[in-house]
Amino acid sequence: MRLAALSALVSEAAQAGDPLAVKIVQEAADHLVATLRRVHVSGPVVLAGSVLTSDGPVREAVMELLSGETVTTARDAAGAAAWLSARPLLPSSEATALHPAFTACA
Repeated sequence: MRLAALSALVSEAAQAGDPLAVKIVQEAADHLVATLRRVHVSGPVVLAGSVLTSDGPVREAVMELLSGETVTTARDAAGAAAWLSARPLLPSSEATALHPAFTACA
């Protein structure tokens, strides 16, 4: 919880132009995208978690680093994870048809 409070403060400071906060935001985005590149094989990139699903400097920096990729935002992170796990086991058309059932907010 303390870390979440600090991330909001860093985001606010970065938006106000604080150089150290801008550097922290860019490093966070760099680390997130580097991690993605190590595990992502194919298909769309799905952003989840409040820092990446809400407007703010970290999301903006990540989106910039992912330009050229198909990027969507998860509405329900658990459902999205379940769909991604099930996707290889389903025919493509069935996986696409089931996506809303997995990811719709209750």
